[in-house]
Amino acid sequence: MLSPLLSSIPYISGFILAVIPECLVFDIAWYWMFLINIFIVIILGPIITKFYLVRMVSGKGLGVDAFISLLIAIVFLTLGIIFQP
Repeated sequence: MLSPLLSSIPYISGFILAVIPECLVFDIAWYWMFLINIFIVIILGPIITKFYLVRMVSGKGLGVDAFISLLIAIVFLTLGIIFQP
């Protein structure tokens, strides 16, 4: 983006705003959660992105990917309902 303010929005939403709910959920100090979040975004982000780009380019297994995503979403929804305060 041309504006430095607009180009900082992904960093603010990905690094800073994500820390607030994670601190509330996991009851960890904000600076530790910030470091964990940076590790996940910088180290695991490109690895997961490359995996999905390689898998999605071929066009094979898209139905299986959609089904696995649905199952993961159902598991996390169920866990969220179970552990809701």
